[in-house]
Amino acid sequence: GTVLMSPSEAGRAVRTASALRSSCPATAQALADGVIGLGQAHVVTTVLERLPSALPDDVRRDGELLLLEHAAVLNPADLGRAGRHFASRVDPQGLARDEAEQRERSGITFASTVFGAGFVRGDLDVESLAQIQAAIEPLSAPVPDADGHHDGRTAARRRLDALVTIARHWTDCQTQPDSRRPSAHLTVVTTAATMAARSGASASALDWGGLISVEATRRLACDATITTVTTGALGQVLDVGRRTRVVTAAIWAALVVRDQGCAFPGCDAPTSRCDAHHVIHWADGGATSLANLALVCRYHHHRVLHDRDHDDRWSVRIDRPTGRPVFTPPAWTGRRGVPLPPLWRPPPDDPAVG
Repeated sequence: GTVLMSPSEAGRAVRTASALRSSCPATAQALADGVIGLGQAHVVTTVLERLPSALPDDVRRDGELLLLEHAAVLNPADLGRAGRHFASRVDPQGLARDEAEQRERSGITFASTVFGAGFVRGDLDVESLAQIQAAIEPLSAPVPDADGHHDGRTAARRRLDALVTIARHWTDCQTQPDSRRPSAHLTVVTTAATMAARSGASASALDWGGLISVEATRRLACDATITTVTTGALGQVLDVGRRTRVVTAAIWAALVVRDQGCAFPGCDAPTSRCDAHHVIHWADGGATSLANLALVCRYHHHRVLHDRDHDDRWSVRIDRPTGRPVFTPPAWTGRRGVPLPPLWRPPPDDPAVG
């Protein structure tokens, strides 16, 4: 019958078949007998091909038989790990050679679509992959909403949000110019109508040419380190604004003491994952002061306070008697008009705080 394969799968099958004929007779027989599949056969041949040619034939033959024993019960991914362990024992320097080759060919590329979205393609060496996974995985855990409902984001979307959180944290740390490198921030070319969210306002342009919506412009102006270049109807530059979200170290320290993490009801995200949200938007004249700021994690900042799916959104205000943020749910939650305080956390001088 006809077997449908992608070009990469077909190429791998051809390479595996060639290796089986030349140097892996036991693997060829196991594949012919149906004991292993093509995926396992590819792993065995790849491991053996990468061994130094100076290795004795009996070591190579014993390795093939050992891998075939594992291949009968392991999937290709697990068999690959077993193969790497075997190779590291018989060729201790091989792992270092492989890592050097990985570093040489590794890298990531960015590509944009005609509509401004994009792709990230990467080939990562083992160290880079481990570091990226270690940073992203803790930040990509599901975040339930205020009612305890499950996080509706896919795992892939959560990992992307985590990566953006890390990137924004880094750019936020680069607040002082460096003689060797410009301070990291975004430049957004926009209009006064867009910043004011007027009806019919046009899209804004990023410094690399991508377009973003009115809503995205205001979200970035709320929590990202950006410079806004305001233009007139004919494209002339009317104003180059100061960087927004200029939260000083003193204000940030006061926010940390007051909110101690995400202030959204029920959320326990730590301060390291939070932004300073302007209660009255910076573009609307809101001050960057303790009385107009609340700490919120990136999920609740973007998905709730800047919710694009509902015109009726959550609102937040600073309660005068307590000086703390209070959130009011919209109608679609079924609890409209019932203000909700943040998750209670013991004050820093409480003996329970360790």
